[in-house]
Amino acid sequence: MIARPPKIKPFLKAQPLSPLFSKVANDNRPPHKHIMGWLCLGGGVLLLLGGFFWTLSI
Repeated sequence: MIARPPKIKPFLKAQPLSPLFSKVANDNRPPHKHIMGWLCLGGGVLLLLGGFFWTLSI
C-alpha cells in the first residue's frame, strides 16, 4: 500500500487575519508615519556615527 502525505489544512483560511494586517491592507493613504520613522531612525544613526567619529578626532 502506498503511503499518502497528510492533508495540509489551509492555515490562512482557518485563522482570521490579524487586525494590524487588515488595517495596513485596507489603508490607501500614503504611509507618512512609516516614512517619518525611517527618517528618525536614519537621523539617529547618523548622529551616533557623527558623535563617534567626533570623539575619535579629539
